[in-house]
Amino acid sequence: MSEEYMSHDDAVAYWKRKLQKEGRPEKLCDKMVEFDRLVGRWYQMEKEMNLVGLLGKDGGYQGVRKVLSYDGTPDGKDGTDPGNWYYAVCIRHMLKLFPSRDWRVQGTEQLNDETAGDIMEAIWGLLWHRQTQGPLEDAIPVSVIATMELRIYCRAMTCVVHLLVELIDIRQYFVGSEWPSSQELATCLI
Repeated sequence: MSEEYMSHDDAVAYWKRKLQKEGRPEKLCDKMVEFDRLVGRWYQMEKEMNLVGLLGKDGGYQGVRKVLSYDGTPDGKDGTDPGNWYYAVCIRHMLKLFPSRDWRVQGTEQLNDETAGDIMEAIWGLLWHRQTQGPLEDAIPVSVIATMELRIYCRAMTCVVHLLVELIDIRQYFVGSEWPSSQELATCLI
């Protein structure tokens, strides 16, 4: 539900109807509209930079994904790490904006939460290495994506994760007390 496809007023109306129909509090509407906007921004960057694709199952840099993931969190290497379930929800939700035949989607559909989360952590880890240790020899080179572009991309991912954590912490988003799988939550956020 990216702003690319609807105006702000249409997005607000959509979320008010959806939340009311599902018996969820209307006060979540603004947060859901903001979440859609942030995911849409991240999606636009992924279309151009293809980082999820490069670090995904069929990407050319999947071999360094785990190494990079040890150094990546939304708030820097030693920052708060909400966990792979949150990252998996975010990445699965963003990838739903791509056509189902897009190779990024097909390369990540069957990933478990740990691997899906490792992709995001690897992107943050790549930035951390470039800013503190210098580029890793086998990692995505600066010629593929400049450090400034990578920083902007990471900021977009971080904003999505922080807002998702906030939405889940509200816990009023869910009907009942059972936590959905990352796949279920990514789908119901549309």
